[in-house]
Amino acid sequence: MLNSSYTELGVGYFNLANDTGSVNYKTYWTQLFGSGDLNPNSSLPSPTPTPAPTPSPTPTLAGNDELIGSSAGEQLSGEGGNDRIYGNGGNDTLAGGIGDDLLNGGAGNDMMTGGDGKDSFVFDSGRTFAAVDFGIDRITDFVRGTDKIVLDKSSFGAISSTQIGIVRRDGLASTSSKQIVYSRGSGRLFFNSNGSASGFGRGGAFAIIDSDNNSSTAAPSLSGSDFQIVT
Repeated sequence: MLNSSYTELGVGYFNLANDTGSVNYKTYWTQLFGSGDLNPNSSLPSPTPTPAPTPSPTPTLAGNDELIGSSAGEQLSGEGGNDRIYGNGGNDTLAGGIGDDLLNGGAGNDMMTGGDGKDSFVFDSGRTFAAVDFGIDRITDFVRGTDKIVLDKSSFGAISSTQIGIVRRDGLASTSSKQIVYSRGSGRLFFNSNGSASGFGRGGAFAIIDSDNNSSTAAPSLSGSDFQIVT
């Protein structure tokens, strides 16, 4: 509400530094804005800021780590320490690094490299064997007499070390009387669920064993002592 004593009403103006203008008292004010600096002492921020303080110590994976992947294909590396690495779904690349590591690719066609130490390559889906739960994993650097291929009875049934067989080529695997069959010709490892009957039953190939990252065509020689059966 305006005061009743007011007799005129106008529009005010305010000049900043370096501004110019002219006034026409009958109609309007013409304003020309200058190039003033709101804070002459300010400076532009650095395009490459450095956090302060720098985080210390720098995070590493040199300890005994547990790495768990998702349903996507991922690269998981334990570096140093005795690590436990689980790929879960997807076509993963798992690397244990230095230490006695446990690697379990889960579903998907995974690449598993134990690195130095006594490493365990685990095959266990937590339920009866189905090819979709395993894929065909490649172990790149298996060391006979040092590393272990670990098979869980929950997936492979009532197997024992006496049920592990070695054949010269893949074609002989499906007619072997053994349930876990390693083909010396290709390095493929099969689950032969129906024994000497034709085919693999509900089984099939689930791993390829290599000792030198495929730098030669020869697959490593394995024996029953390279396997560990767990429940």
